[in-house]
Amino acid sequence: LIDRKQMPQISAKNVADCLVYLKNNGISNKKEIVPAGKIIPMQRINQMKVETLKGSPENLNKPVLVTKNYELVDGHHRWAANRDLGNNQNVIKLNASFDEVFDALSKYDKVFHKDMHESVALVLRSYAGNSIIASVNGKRYEYIIDGDAEDVFKKARNLSKHST
Repeated sequence: LIDRKQMPQISAKNVADCLVYLKNNGISNKKEIVPAGKIIPMQRINQMKVETLKGSPENLNKPVLVTKNYELVDGHHRWAANRDLGNNQNVIKLNASFDEVFDALSKYDKVFHKDMHESVALVLRSYAGNSIIASVNGKRYEYIIDGDAEDVFKKARNLSKHST
């Protein structure tokens, strides 16, 4: 499996543009609904992020990008949540191999990369504006916020150390 920081990430607002870019570079696509178990993951999964997504049906319905062989290109955590829940997965199937898609996306100017630790911010919750809560590897952490945004950032980074 590939480290997340090496995998191309496409923000939801850029998916349509990315599909046009890929089509202009010879990679067509079609939408399908398939059993999540049919899809082959290509990156490591942060289970904490998966657990968070399980409670977010609006995110689970968004399609993931897969190759012609159902190798997952983008949307690993959504896919893992659907797989764990026994759901079908909406996909945008690209008519190319993983290597062809990976190569094309490496030249797409709106692709970005994330480290596994960045996802911890997705599980943070604010309560009454003065604390954050996160569940990391099944443990519950709560911190009182007594500073500014930098204080929140430092505490989130500390929590992320527990997620590996």
